[in-house]
Amino acid sequence: MPDFLEKHSYSEVNDVTKGIFQDAFTTSLSCYEYLAQNSKLQGYMQEAMSLQKPEGDWASALHIDEAVQSWSISEPTRILFVDIGGGLGHQCIRMRETYPDIAGRVILQDMPITIGRLPKPMPHGIEAMEHNFDNLQPIKNAKFYYVRNVLHGLPDSNCISMLKKIAPSMNAESVLVIDDIVIPDIGARSQACQLDFIMMASIAGMKRTRQQWHTLLKAAGFNVMEIRTYSEPLQDSLILASLAC
Repeated sequence: MPDFLEKHSYSEVNDVTKGIFQDAFTTSLSCYEYLAQNSKLQGYMQEAMSLQKPEGDWASALHIDEAVQSWSISEPTRILFVDIGGGLGHQCIRMRETYPDIAGRVILQDMPITIGRLPKPMPHGIEAMEHNFDNLQPIKNAKFYYVRNVLHGLPDSNCISMLKKIAPSMNAESVLVIDDIVIPDIGARSQACQLDFIMMASIAGMKRTRQQWHTLLKAAGFNVMEIRTYSEPLQDSLILASLAC
C-alpha cells in the first residue's frame, strides 16, 4: 500500500480496476471479478459475509413489528423486505427468525452466480431473484429496501446511481435501510478507521462519516430520517431514509 500511494502522489483511491488490489495481484479485474473467477476464494468471502457480528442485532434494531402494526395478517402478499445484494440470504433468514409472525413477502436479490448457489426452496418462504442493482429495482412498493455493506465498495457517483435505481419503486411508506458503519465526524474509533483502510486497499471503497452519508443520500434524492447505531465498537448502524419531498 505505501508504495502504491507514493507512486500515485497520495491521491484518492476510487478506481475499482486500477487500485491497490490490482497492483498487488497484477490484474485488471476488480476485486469482486477476481474472486468470481476463483470459486474457493468466492466461497471464503461468502462465508465471511455470513458471520454474525458478536455485538448488536440489526434486525431487532429495525423494529419491523412496530413499523407494520397496521398490516393485517391476511395480507401475506404485501412485500415486507427486499434485500438488495443480499448474498446467500443470511440477513433475510435472520430477519425472518427475529419476526416469525409478521406477514409479508421477503425477497432476496443478487447476481445470477450467487442466486444459483442457493438452496431450493429457501427457508421461511424467502424468495430469491436475480437482479443487478445497476438496473431499475423491479419490486415496487415494498416496506423496506435493505442494503447491507454494499455502498462501501462504490464511489459516491456509483452509489448515487444505484440509489436512484431504487427510488422510483418506493412509495411514501417505503423505507430505505442502509446497514453499514457510520463513522463519527469527530472521534472515530481505531477499528472503524482500520476497516476504512481495508476497503480502500481491497475494493477502492471507503467507510463514510455521518456527514458523508447525509450528503450522499441527499444527492440521491433521499432524506435521512434516523441513524440507529446497534454496535458501538465499529459504529455499525442502520441509516433509515425516505424519499425527499
